Amino acid sequence: MTRPGLRIVVLAGVAAVLTVATAFADGVPPLQVQINEREPEVFVVQWRVPPMIPVGAEPRPILPNVCEPESPPMVTETPGGRLHEQVYRCAEGLAGQAVAIDYPLAGAAMTALVRVELLSGARYAHAFAATETVWTVPNVGAAGLAGALASWQRTVMAGLRHAWAWLPTLLLAVAVAL
Repeated sequence: MTRPGLRIVVLAGVAAVLTVATAFADGVPPLQVQINEREPEVFVVQWRVPPMIPVGAEPRPILPNVCEPESPPMVTETPGGRLHEQVYRCAEGLAGQAVAIDYPLAGAAMTALVRVELLSGARYAHAFAATETVWTVPNVGAAGLAGALASWQRTVMAGLRHAWAWLPTLLLAVAVAL
């Protein structure tokens, strides 16, 4: 291999390593939260915490003030992490209400994926960035379509930002292949 060709391969390798390191900088899978409306105004909230997060430092979902716990949280150890489950009664439902993520340790924020399924059949998902802690469940029944579209747009943009991190690697791979 010629010296200029070797430089391109080395630069491509360094760029690939830096891109992968950037994309997985925290090395922690996202917090996964599932909220299902089991019956009117009764919600089952499950959240899976990655196994590398120590007990006591576990992030947890915070439901709005209209919600009261009906059961203490239950925790099940699984190979994919600790699965927490708690049942809430939310007097006004969750549509149009804010759902938050609480991080007990300062600076320990991580990405989170929240899914909400309502009895109406409405389903929502929101990807929290590591710096984001509050999301409002869309209220499509009232003038909430704009909010639902804005939420969708934020989720798509977050995905594009993640894809953007891979663009240099793709371009270098194409350049090396040519």
